Amino acid sequence: MLIKELKVEWRTKHNIMSGAGFGVISFMLVSMISVRSNFDRMGYAMLFWLSLTFAALLSMPATFAKEEEKQTASMLRLVASPSSVFLAKWLHNTIFTYAILLLLFSLAMVMWGWGEGLSVKFLLWLAFMMMFVVLGLTMCGTLLSAMIARAKARSQLMVILAFPLLLPLLIPAVECTALCLSRGVLPFTHIFWFALYMSIMVLLSLTLFEHIWR
Repeated sequence: MLIKELKVEWRTKHNIMSGAGFGVISFMLVSMISVRSNFDRMGYAMLFWLSLTFAALLSMPATFAKEEEKQTASMLRLVASPSSVFLAKWLHNTIFTYAILLLLFSLAMVMWGWGEGLSVKFLLWLAFMMMFVVLGLTMCGTLLSAMIARAKARSQLMVILAFPLLLPLLIPAVECTALCLSRGVLPFTHIFWFALYMSIMVLLSLTLFEHIWR
């Protein structure tokens, strides 16, 4: 399933182009605004995660919508189990969200000076934290994408439904990003919360997706 998803994406390049395009444009816009503002590490971290979240959420609905539009969803329901479908879609979204994250982080290092004086230790802490956040973000986004696949205003609904669910994940993500950039120690409570959020989303997804998909 995952190989099929990646082959389709390689041919069309829809998700990565739309997500990366929106991410870069929004990043450049907030960068131009921040030139006239005295943003600290926390402010830049907030802008970074907002840009990434919107870029990811706008491209995720296409993962299920294309099955409905091409009328392949019924066949997929017959030949593949719900868990394998969800896993493939989730991994697909995760791979391309990581790609957008690397692109935006590279821009942040160049334009915002995030790499200046940052040791390997804190870069590894930052990568570890971002891994948990992206996994939770894509898990939530994949489940919501399945729910709104047949809706006409998918992108708008995606943002409206996802943002309240993602706020408990994004707020500590902003704080941890600012701490890593300031060479501070990540609180254990935040790391525990990321793992707990991910566990909750896994349980919800495995419980609800089969009913949504069938």
